[in-house]
Amino acid sequence: MGGLKRGIGYESLFNVHPRTEVAAVCDINPEALENAKEEFDLEGSQCFQNYDDFVKTNLDIVFIGTPIPLHAEQAIKALESGKHVLFEVTAVNTIKDCERLVQTVKRTKMKYVMAENYFYFHYVQEWKKIIQEGKLGKIFYAESECIHQIRSLLRDPKTGKLLWRASRPPIHYCSQVVR
Repeated sequence: MGGLKRGIGYESLFNVHPRTEVAAVCDINPEALENAKEEFDLEGSQCFQNYDDFVKTNLDIVFIGTPIPLHAEQAIKALESGKHVLFEVTAVNTIKDCERLVQTVKRTKMKYVMAENYFYFHYVQEWKKIIQEGKLGKIFYAESECIHQIRSLLRDPKTGKLLWRASRPPIHYCSQVVR
């Protein structure tokens, strides 16, 4: 599991699923690592601050829940290390990174899955069912928007410096296709 802030929810799910286990965690924050170590009953040797060391361990799947500018590079390293990748959205930050990621998946033949979590929420599934059953009548056109209030995440509250989200155009959150 890479990224213990946003990714901790996934780690918790994997830890209780009968077919998965949290075998190692990685985060640059020592406090987050210590908390994960306790929560998932891990040894110190299963906790990493260095991502390159983390992906060299004996893992089948790497979940990545880190800041978006790191996603492509981390996914590519995991794929090239023979790991399947489950990724929190958004997959990449640039078209070039998208091309690199696609080529790496093709070359390594490893599985890559982008985990848009909202699609699986109960209320979204219920809306899908209502639409499929025709309870809203015939739909000719539908449009939606995924709006996140993230002003507090644009600037470091201690230093005042702009963070990575500040340079990201708001439209760059293309994450799901509804069929």
